[in-house]
Amino acid sequence: YIADDDTSGTQMNIADIRSALAGSNIDVIAFDACYMQQLEVAYELRGSARYMVGSATVEPSPGYNYTRILSHIATGTTAEQMCGIIVNQYAAEYPSPRIDITQSAVDLQRVGDVATAASELALVLESNAGKCSADLAAARSDSLSYSINGICRYNLDMLDYASRCAGVIGPTANAAYTNLQNALSAAVVASVHNS
Repeated sequence: YIADDDTSGTQMNIADIRSALAGSNIDVIAFDACYMQQLEVAYELRGSARYMVGSATVEPSPGYNYTRILSHIATGTTAEQMCGIIVNQYAAEYPSPRIDITQSAVDLQRVGDVATAASELALVLESNAGKCSADLAAARSDSLSYSINGICRYNLDMLDYASRCAGVIGPTANAAYTNLQNALSAAVVASVHNS
């Protein structure tokens, strides 16, 4: 969810965002919020805008520097260029090694392909889970996590996790992993992260 209202105790969940934006013809949705750049969020909003920008992890408390971002917009700036501006200016605001950050932009028209590829890999994992369960669990534990201090292991880097799982399963998973890698590569239009 986003837009947590401390006064009313309410927030806006992702389905609410999709409903609120229905028919709006938005080019870029940029989330100045933690953990929004996840496949399930992008998939839910794939018909709500052309691009989505956000962080896969916790954002620094100040969030976006809107003055820095808006000062780089000019007449004729395309939606994809706007995505690059947001991503790059976010990185400039939080230079390494000051703080850990991620920020990326995805083409929401390509998110369906990513979801399909992830589902195909999930089927391969499911069919091999019985004989590889301990190794697959270790792959999950060892994957790049965006959780604070590793307390919550739900926010994993999908490609790192998929790579580790494919390594456990072997050649049977290679095609599914490659499809996911290609789909993600095609969907991400701008990305930055530090260590």
